[in-house]
Amino acid sequence: MGKVTEEEIIKLAKLAKLELKEAEIGKLTADLDSIVDYIGAIGEVDTSHIKSKLWDREPQNVSREDVVNPLNSLSVEEATSNAKDTKNNLFVVPKVLNKNG
Repeated sequence: MGKVTEEEIIKLAKLAKLELKEAEIGKLTADLDSIVDYIGAIGEVDTSHIKSKLWDREPQNVSREDVVNPLNSLSVEEATSNAKDTKNNLFVVPKVLNKNG
């Protein structure tokens, strides 16, 4: 079908900072052209009878209730005890971004 040109291969090689010999350019052009043709052929396959699915099973709700377990929790004092600086029970850290992001 001739969808891939040598000029495109040369441009891609420059973008990838690759040095290609003339024979390699020709081979890559032919190889990529056949790949594009193959992908095009796959796109022409009639899949209208196949149900579109993202998963092999129906999605299920796997969420659970958010319950605090006091045995696995730290108090605010324990959580902030090693902090260099805190304010209103929050960690104070240096700015890393300016107003412009």
